[in-house]
Amino acid sequence: LPEPRWTALAGDDAPATPAETALAALFAEVLGLPSVGVHDSFFELGGDSIVAIQLVNRARATGLALTPRDVFRLRTVAALAAHAAPVAEGPAPLPAALDEDALPVSPLQEGFFFHAAYDEDADDLYVVQELLDLAEPVDPDRLRDALQLLLDRHPLLRASFRQVPGGEVVQRLADRAVLPWHEADTARTALDEILREDRDRGFDLAAPPLLRATLIRDGHRHRLLLTLHHVVADGWSVAVL
Repeated sequence: LPEPRWTALAGDDAPATPAETALAALFAEVLGLPSVGVHDSFFELGGDSIVAIQLVNRARATGLALTPRDVFRLRTVAALAAHAAPVAEGPAPLPAALDEDALPVSPLQEGFFFHAAYDEDADDLYVVQELLDLAEPVDPDRLRDALQLLLDRHPLLRASFRQVPGGEVVQRLADRAVLPWHEADTARTALDEILREDRDRGFDLAAPPLLRATLIRDGHRHRLLLTLHHVVADGWSVAVL
């Protein structure tokens, strides 16, 4: 096979400053490309929220202070180099004071947070919908109560996420959260439209719970739509739920 033509993906605008040179090398490194141009978009080249965090950490190691929000907002080597400040010398600043309920997050959760919070031009790819067929007759009140018990049992489903002034993302587990419950009927609204409207509703990551349920009457049967944010449940967790 012929060698791939990377110029189809990345421009050839050469770096003009030390900061651009350093960031162009880091772009290429984290994205697995031979080189990038200073006006190429990080995300059009294949970057995502997780890789953005890697870029920020490596930039800091080279002396350039950036945040994931900067990457989502500015996107190119040229814009980021013009914005980046030198990393302050001396001891690292003390972390911002946190309330006693604030807990650390995993790197994946941090990536999900920044994607949802700062990539305003894209749909939230981490909203998960599970549509379940219910074979038996359904008592809506009892089903709602059962799902509330599920929410009460698993603290992580009651998690909320925020960024503190120092830039750290933290989570807090609410003592109590009421399950958002909706009912719909395909006789009035098509199933595809119900699913689309539910997905478009999204989530506010600072407002738990990041889980909701919709009971859908579909002719002579019922379906249960469970919608949650990936920041509180991975693939294994969804299967267990």
